[in-house]
Amino acid sequence: MSKFHPRPVRRSPRLIGGSTYDEESDKDDFVNRILQAVKKFENLCGSDSLSLDALDIWIDVLPPFLKGSIFLHRACLNKRVTLDIIERLLDFYPAAVDFGFCPEDEPPGIHAVYPLHLACSNESCPSSVLQLLINKNESVLTLFSK
Repeated sequence: MSKFHPRPVRRSPRLIGGSTYDEESDKDDFVNRILQAVKKFENLCGSDSLSLDALDIWIDVLPPFLKGSIFLHRACLNKRVTLDIIERLLDFYPAAVDFGFCPEDEPPGIHAVYPLHLACSNESCPSSVLQLLINKNESVLTLFSK
């Protein structure tokens, strides 16, 4: 009985945008897809579609590294914000409460806007959300007192 010898499989180059596959292009594509997903998540947090169910879907697929994302800021401004929503977002990414967003025309750190600031400006935001944000980042209360 003869032994079976499989032929070696020849792989053709994977094509991306008309050129052959290269590792750098693949990494760039992956990063761009993540950034697009984060932007969509931020948009959800600022939309009328914000809900615990919608958050659960996104939280299951997003990577837990969103440094620099303003999703919590957007949620704090949302008229549909609830304590449960903010707790879910902070369970997913606790460091979001410490992120001060600077408008593009301002130097970093000078006029940073934190989630608590935006929650305070939202008349639909429950006081329980304000208290949670204070408890998670008390230092934001003294930023401008000096």
